[in-house]
Amino acid sequence: MFEATVIELLEGAFICRTAYPDLFSYLEDEATRRQVDGYLTQIGRRLAATAHGEAYYAAHRAVGTRERTEIRSLFKEVKHELRPVLGFLNLIMQAQRADRTLGTGDVIDFPKTLLHISENPHLGEILRGFATLGKEFASSDASLRTLLDRLLQQMVKSGYLIPDRQGDRFEVTGKIDYFYEVVDFLAENEQAIREAQDQESEGETGRLF
Repeated sequence: MFEATVIELLEGAFICRTAYPDLFSYLEDEATRRQVDGYLTQIGRRLAATAHGEAYYAAHRAVGTRERTEIRSLFKEVKHELRPVLGFLNLIMQAQRADRTLGTGDVIDFPKTLLHISENPHLGEILRGFATLGKEFASSDASLRTLLDRLLQQMVKSGYLIPDRQGDRFEVTGKIDYFYEVVDFLAENEQAIREAQDQESEGETGRLF
């Protein structure tokens, strides 16, 4: 169990009770977390958890030049996912008539969600609008069923959902907790991030001459 846990962490997994129930239970033990963290320390990492303890992941213990590059790459990945995931959350909340956003362990019922979207033209337009976010959301078959399935499969691919065997129900993973933290960080530090990006762009431009 120790080896499997460390391997998943080093491969960038977010270990939660949805996606990795056995490994998550394993890490719920404090002595186990110390053991895993002790091993990760030897290779410059540490065991981290999302703010609400919904998922464990490996983070850098110190931040140097190489680590900044990796962290910047991860942030770019999440920022690339920002509009699709926020749009997905908005669509599902409206379809489910929920008064709170999705959290780890919440279940999306495909037939019920499709029915609610089919009954509401506004939700249908929101779903069709995902095609403008990239070819991975578009389809030659413009039916709502196909578009919803494509959207959910992209959320599975990005690690935010786990499907059941029939593909009728999708459970939200702990990565969503991490996503919320990144969104909050980006919102709170928007100006500083923009200035840092401008400085980086200027530096790259300067190196051209």
